[in-house]
Amino acid sequence: MILINILLIFIYYFFTNDLWILNPKTDLMIQMLPEEFFMGMAKNIMLLFFIYLAILQVLGYIYIKKGKIIYGRAIKKKIKAYSIKIIIIEY
Repeated sequence: MILINILLIFIYYFFTNDLWILNPKTDLMIQMLPEEFFMGMAKNIMLLFFIYLAILQVLGYIYIKKGKIIYGRAIKKKIKAYSIKIIIIEY
């Protein structure tokens, strides 16, 4: 119910005419395409959205983990280089 109210408020502010209101008795789009079509399209859009979101999350996780490994190796190399320099200076 809340979503319907939000949708109606959005439509009220962004559309200045009543062309968005479809009448099943007179509008061909509603007569040709049943309600199941629109529900199926909405489900497909939501499914694809969540699939893409999951793919982006996995790629982001891999990118972060890879960045930490590379950054960790860089720190280890610097520490080894500094320890060699310190040893050389001490002798």
